[in-house]
Amino acid sequence: EMVDCKACNRSFGSLESLGQHDSSKHRSIYCERCRRFFSYPQAKQQHIVDSPRHNICHFCSDKPDFHSDEDLTEHLVEEHNMCDICERMFSQPLAMKPTCDTLDIQRLTLHVSQHRKTHAAKNTECYGCDRRFTSRSAMVLHLEAGTCESGVDADFVTQRALEYPRRYVYLCTDDPDFDFKCPACERPFTWMSGLLQHVENAESCNTQQDAWEPLLGFLSYLARTIRRT
Repeated sequence: EMVDCKACNRSFGSLESLGQHDSSKHRSIYCERCRRFFSYPQAKQQHIVDSPRHNICHFCSDKPDFHSDEDLTEHLVEEHNMCDICERMFSQPLAMKPTCDTLDIQRLTLHVSQHRKTHAAKNTECYGCDRRFTSRSAMVLHLEAGTCESGVDADFVTQRALEYPRRYVYLCTDDPDFDFKCPACERPFTWMSGLLQHVENAESCNTQQDAWEPLLGFLSYLARTIRRT
């Protein structure tokens, strides 16, 4: 049975084809996550800001929308110097991580030396700039957010993932709402950074070794394509 696009009345043979069309041709007025059309781009943007289904960073000028609250929190920590325990913002990168139940809130200023426990070491270097991150997923999230000086953004990362020769291992083909799935447990994901974060977390995916091998291959491919840009 054919399905019609509400914006331009074109017909498609499947919901997946319709979804890809709407996301590509009507991106400014179509909310892919909620599958809703809006009369004009400003109405869509207001919906994204107001909807609890969206996870917006209000500190970024382009108000990026993250797949989950966990992804947004990681972005705030990495890009806006937020302590993920006490949720306070700092004017410079956090050098220390607090045990917030022992903090003297009255003395909590912008001096990061008041935080007592160190953050995890940032050993993962970005493929497009000199910044370093605590994990591969955090680095890819930085790329997807469009904050890298290389100019790479979410569309670039997703397109490289969709063209990688071994993409069949992690592509989600049975749910049009998601592009990716865990190679081990088949949990679906919208963004590559979310998939990587899932695999990095032993509590969420207990077959990490099976999942990592094709993803490491993709990351090497992504690095090569960014360095050629």
